[in-house]
Amino acid sequence: GSALDATAANTLDDYEEGAWTGVITTTGTDFSFSGSRTSNSYYIKVGNQVTAWFDLTIPSPTSGSGSVKITGLPFAGVTTGLGATSQMQLGRFGDVYSYNLYGYMGTNSDEIFIKYLEDDANPSAWPASQLNGLATPYCTGSITYYTTN
Repeated sequence: GSALDATAANTLDDYEEGAWTGVITTTGTDFSFSGSRTSNSYYIKVGNQVTAWFDLTIPSPTSGSGSVKITGLPFAGVTTGLGATSQMQLGRFGDVYSYNLYGYMGTNSDEIFIKYLEDDANPSAWPASQLNGLATPYCTGSITYYTTN
């Protein structure tokens, strides 16, 4: 509590935190895998700004097609503006060492698409085939974005 009127512009009237279930999946045929995907993910929402942290794995994926994405964000993004991961670490994701990989969230989306700068100028989607046959790829990071919720 404070002595400020609850209608004051600087009053914090919308704070929320919790867990969400992130999933490493694809834009095409989802991966087949052995065992269970894991998700250790949480978020904090203040007003319409959301910061979501994630730590995800998928055990021995095969048969995935399309490109790699993360689904399950706790809120969809706004209709204008974009979100990008502020940090991200990928492991066992194929040949990531020669590329600048990052997460990208489009408008009205609750998904993070894994992208890379192929020629340092044009972003491309990270192919699911890069994960097929690898032992437990993982992805950790965070993204801050705006929502209308």
